[in-house]
Amino acid sequence: MPEIDRVKYAQAAPRFNPALWNDLHTDKKNIRKSIQIHSNCYAYVVNNRISEDKYSFPVPGINGKISEGEQLRHKLFPILFTSRGSIRAGAVQDGLIPIDKNEKVPEGYYLAALFVRPGVFFMGGFHWYRLDADDQGNLFWTHKPGNTKARDTDESGQKIVDLRKAERGYALPQFGGYFLIPQNGMRFDPPVPRL
Repeated sequence: MPEIDRVKYAQAAPRFNPALWNDLHTDKKNIRKSIQIHSNCYAYVVNNRISEDKYSFPVPGINGKISEGEQLRHKLFPILFTSRGSIRAGAVQDGLIPIDKNEKVPEGYYLAALFVRPGVFFMGGFHWYRLDADDQGNLFWTHKPGNTKARDTDESGQKIVDLRKAERGYALPQFGGYFLIPQNGMRFDPPVPRL
């Protein structure tokens, strides 16, 4: 994983605000509307809070203009056959811009990073991180594993300042690349069907 000049991305870095994502309702009446339950790492990294049961857990590539039946097939593909190439291709299809560490940063974009565990039939996986800032302008990486809370710490409880040194816990050995995302985030269109 190459080192990247995070300061280039400071202007557009989202402010870390976990309260927008960590809304787990304990009563059964409201749990179906929980952003925490229905938004995964991909929804978090593109800043698209999902609060309806039928739209939960998007995967890279779902934003294409395809029929509802094709959406379900496309949603299943990365889960059944996860590879660095398939996740990257899906993210690009959705509008994320892959970059290398030396590229000029366009104004109005923030930085995300992808990690992948290649595999088939739920043995593979992917996880996204987002470069955020606090109110003082300090930069650090944040993420939202599955339906758990958005956080700025790794699996060992350490704040993620250097993503290369973060403890990722569940084996995600392949660095999938850095991506730029528009500062106002992205919306999934058509809606994400629930599996």
